[in-house]
Amino acid sequence: AGPDLHGARREAIAMRCNVWWLGIALVGLASSNEEVGWLPPKEFVHLPGDLPTKEPLLHVAEAAEAAKTSLSAPAVIEGHEMATDAHGEAAHGGAEEDHEEEPDAVTWTTALLLIGFLIIFVGILYLVNCTDEDIRAAIWGMINTTVSIFCAATFDNAVFRFFHFQVVLSPPPRGFGLKDDTPEIKSTVGITFALMASICLHVSLFMVSSDNHQLLFSIRTIGGHVYAFASILTFGFLQESEFFRMELQGVLAVVGLAFVVMVLSYQLILWLAKPCMSAVQWQECRVQRGMMKEMQLDASAISIGFLLCQSICYWLSEAPDPKNRFIPILHGYPSEQKENSFGILCGFATTLLIASAVWSIYLRPSKGTKVCGCIGPFVFDYIGVLLSCTGCWCLQRAGLIRLFHIFKRSEGELVDAMACNRAMIVNAFVMSLLAVVCVIVIDKVADSVQKKETPASPIRILVRDGTEGMNKSESQSPLQQLGTLTGLDLENIPSVPRGSSGLTEMLGDDELSRLGAGLRTVMTGFGLLVGICWDKAFETAHETVAETVPVFHAHPVIGTGLVAAILLLFVVPAWYWYIVPNAMKDETEHKQDIEHQQSLMANSKGPQVEISSSESGEAESQESA
Repeated sequence: AGPDLHGARREAIAMRCNVWWLGIALVGLASSNEEVGWLPPKEFVHLPGDLPTKEPLLHVAEAAEAAKTSLSAPAVIEGHEMATDAHGEAAHGGAEEDHEEEPDAVTWTTALLLIGFLIIFVGILYLVNCTDEDIRAAIWGMINTTVSIFCAATFDNAVFRFFHFQVVLSPPPRGFGLKDDTPEIKSTVGITFALMASICLHVSLFMVSSDNHQLLFSIRTIGGHVYAFASILTFGFLQESEFFRMELQGVLAVVGLAFVVMVLSYQLILWLAKPCMSAVQWQECRVQRGMMKEMQLDASAISIGFLLCQSICYWLSEAPDPKNRFIPILHGYPSEQKENSFGILCGFATTLLIASAVWSIYLRPSKGTKVCGCIGPFVFDYIGVLLSCTGCWCLQRAGLIRLFHIFKRSEGELVDAMACNRAMIVNAFVMSLLAVVCVIVIDKVADSVQKKETPASPIRILVRDGTEGMNKSESQSPLQQLGTLTGLDLENIPSVPRGSSGLTEMLGDDELSRLGAGLRTVMTGFGLLVGICWDKAFETAHETVAETVPVFHAHPVIGTGLVAAILLLFVVPAWYWYIVPNAMKDETEHKQDIEHQQSLMANSKGPQVEISSSESGEAESQESA
């Protein structure tokens, strides 16, 4: 009985200990807020009471049941997983589409300018180093005209804004305090500025020595453009005045008035300047008088060509209000134009450029011929340049109108001002490419019909033997050299009569020479096209920088003047030092430059590396060994 009693006691004590430990465990689980990551016995799942671990344990049990089911139905689970993955991928793709946004206007414009300017810079390197002297001369002239127009338009815009806003519209005592800003007031400001610019430019030409050709050429070039854009402000706003804008006849009357004023002003200036000089001084100033004539020709042709183009745009507009039928001179976007305005303007431009070439070739009077007994060849030169300038203005307006409507239709969220700014930038790139292509094509056509005074330089083959370059052009004909390059027997190919030989039989050498010279005069007009397109593109950038800087919010006129001064101080010296000297050269001088560059390249040995005597001795010992 003793052992049995002791055994029962031990079992009771063990049972109590187990119950005690079990109670401690339950109290610990009840006081814990963490999920249990292990699988408890089945009786723990069915314990009464709301334990915090009950819900996680149920999820674990459901997961175990799902794992058992997966063993019996793998295809169903696999299909479910595939559907889940597909749904996830679709949701992810939709999220990407939602987050993918269209580039804004600033990003689009910045990307366009970066890529476009890179192409332009590299393209200029190719063109100014072209081996054709005619193309090189035309490209340097185009660059010269573009930079000159940019500087002149920047200067005119700053001066015009100063007189218009600071003097005319500002309240006393700073200005006159006029409240009505009408086209008549703007035209009055423009004519005041044009008269001041004309007097200063002509006096400057007579003050410069006739031996300083570079300075005379610079004043003539940039002075003509300053005078031209001042005249555009004068007569352009006069066209928009209420008295002239109501009918097309009134708009064309302003064109006739500007033609008479610009032509007679040249004669008036000569008449006023001659009494101020002696006969000897007048004779010594023939170079200055020639530059003055060229300056007056450029200014008159550019300004009146603009007025003619504005008249065509007025005729093509469908705007009910006459004041909205013009394409704004300084601000705004193209008005409501007809659907076929692009084609009509391009047709006008092509016709005018062809007429300019025909006029220059066949209709110019001989030297000394007078028209109406008083006006000599000046008026004929004037008409030839006027036709070319009007055609360039028509091309610029045609591209602007076309691109403006394209951007409006393709991206409806753009406002009119943003679409117009974008159209101006793209139009400048497109017209620059068109001008370069036309220059190259016209030059090739002129080369094929114009008889050269000196034969074309043969194809040169430079062979390097390690020390010197050898020129085989002296011992081989051009066909033999080309055959050596291509591996073909070109000397046995039957000769094909050139187009110029047939034209020579029909027209003669003199006529062909005049035809080639007339075609080359058309090439000079494309420089104006590139210049006016880039001027309009930079005009918006100039005003945006001047008006959006916080410092100049209260004084936009001062901001415009400061930005213009910084640009001119940076651009004008580089233009005068590096662009003008190359633009002054004719085809003969460019040909000499090309031959000089080719001779330098033929004799160039590249960078020479100096070798010390010890290194040379080691090299010789190694070779002997």
